[in-house]
Amino acid sequence: LLKNKGGILPLATAGKKITLVGKYCDQVTDKSYGQGDVFSGGGSGYVKTQMVVTPLQGLKDRIQDAASLTMGVDASAAKDADVAVVCAAAHSEEGWDRKKYELPEAAELVRALRKQSGTQQIIVLAVVPGAVTTEWLAEADAALLLFMPGERVGPAVAELITGDASPGGRLPISLPSIDEKRFTSKQYPGECPPPHYWCDKMVANFSEGVLVGYRWNDAKGVPSAFPFGFGL
Repeated sequence: LLKNKGGILPLATAGKKITLVGKYCDQVTDKSYGQGDVFSGGGSGYVKTQMVVTPLQGLKDRIQDAASLTMGVDASAAKDADVAVVCAAAHSEEGWDRKKYELPEAAELVRALRKQSGTQQIIVLAVVPGAVTTEWLAEADAALLLFMPGERVGPAVAELITGDASPGGRLPISLPSIDEKRFTSKQYPGECPPPHYWCDKMVANFSEGVLVGYRWNDAKGVPSAFPFGFGL
């Protein structure tokens, strides 16, 4: 649990209009992925399954007292909602690094929702394969970082949002600030023979020694956005 402004979680659902926003609230696969799926990432450990329960289905199964529980891919779907639950996901695959730390679509969705309503409660469900920046967090009321939650993501999310389970996890990594300059281009993402900046034979030099994770922050005197071990 990264944020819980005003104790919005656990969510009081009775009589509320709740809208899930973002394609990954009810989408398991993505054609742009070379391997893996939304909730399990990609790699040699990935196991294809037909048993995934999405966040939308999980919330529908558990929440019975809401005035409505709907879903849409963009902010307009939540125009009249009391609560908007944003589903955003970053993807990673074995053998290839992510180009950016941003959580795709999260900032755009949250910003659009907040522009639509200054009073709507916004909860972000972030599916991430590792460290991400959190520029989307300021305008959200609550956020749960799920990492790779697997096929039972729906029931787990529903229990966390309603309070049937407590988000007792703590960050196993540090989350970088938006303007953090941790790596040289030779370290990450690596370099290619000119004139290319991204190629199949990119070479990365791991020259950081022991200064990985929070050790780098401590050694450089640079605070992280959320430190190793954080969790509300």
